[in-house]
Amino acid sequence: MVAKKYRLTRPLRPIDLPGRERPSAIVWVESTDYDEDGVLHLEGDEGLVEKIRQELLGSYGNRARPLMEGVFSPRDLACALDGRFMQPFEAVEI
Repeated sequence: MVAKKYRLTRPLRPIDLPGRERPSAIVWVESTDYDEDGVLHLEGDEGLVEKIRQELLGSYGNRARPLMEGVFSPRDLACALDGRFMQPFEAVEI
C-alpha cells in the first residue's frame, strides 16, 4: 500500500499576524502502487480542504494528465503539488 502524506498550509494573507499558526490540512492518495489510481483523502480545516480540492481538480498530474475527473495516483498528486497552482499551499511531505 502506497500512501505518501503531505501537509498543506493555508496561503499567507496580508492580515495574518506573524507567529500565528495558519490552518493546515493533510492530503494523500491511497493506492496499491505509486502509479496506480487510488482514493484521494483530505483531512483538516473544512474551508481549506474545499479550497485544496478545487485547486487540485484544476491542476495537472504526471505527464500533464488533467486531474479534472478526480482520478489520482500518488505520482499525480506529487506532480500536482509541485505545480504552480498548489505552490501557495507550501506542501511538505510528512
